[in-house]
Amino acid sequence: MANTEEFTRVDRDGARVWITGALDMIARDGVQALRIERLAREIGISKGSFYWFFHDLKALKNQALIYWRDVLNAPVFEDIRRIDAPLEKRLHQLVDLVLTKRLGRYDGAIRSWALVDPIARQFVENVDRERMIFMEELFLRDAAWDQTAQLRAHLFYRSFIAESYVRCYPPKSSRTDFIKSVTAHLANPCVDRRDTT
Repeated sequence: MANTEEFTRVDRDGARVWITGALDMIARDGVQALRIERLAREIGISKGSFYWFFHDLKALKNQALIYWRDVLNAPVFEDIRRIDAPLEKRLHQLVDLVLTKRLGRYDGAIRSWALVDPIARQFVENVDRERMIFMEELFLRDAAWDQTAQLRAHLFYRSFIAESYVRCYPPKSSRTDFIKSVTAHLANPCVDRRDTT
């Protein structure tokens, strides 16, 4: 696991400009396109200032992965754990939080990166494990459905991850509404939700 203290200086706000710029470039063009000089031009900062914050490009990549894991992933768990509500409402809050704040905007690119880089792959595996533990915890809190909670937690997570790749929805259904309808079925599998009007 990468060291979270890899900055050469203490100005983490300045480092964050490089980190988020790098993630934006990776999301748009792939990790192979990430170069210090190109990134400096894109974010409007001199190339020389890069070395104030990072030893090299590898250190920037590691910090980008740490930022994805710690800033765009982990805080969601605590936000949703604080909600005292039935499973379906907590899942809807999770969907709203992730989509409105665009917390998954780098997921697809980082998963592609993980196909060719063992460090990125380890980060993705660890994040997936943390997310699945969290999802199982949410579903298992509904004791009435504990026999299928783990399976439904996995189905929810996999369907949500597929959003990075599949953007096809039924007619007249928005992205958020469709995900929430899937969520509702997984949260309450025995409720008949067919329109009877």
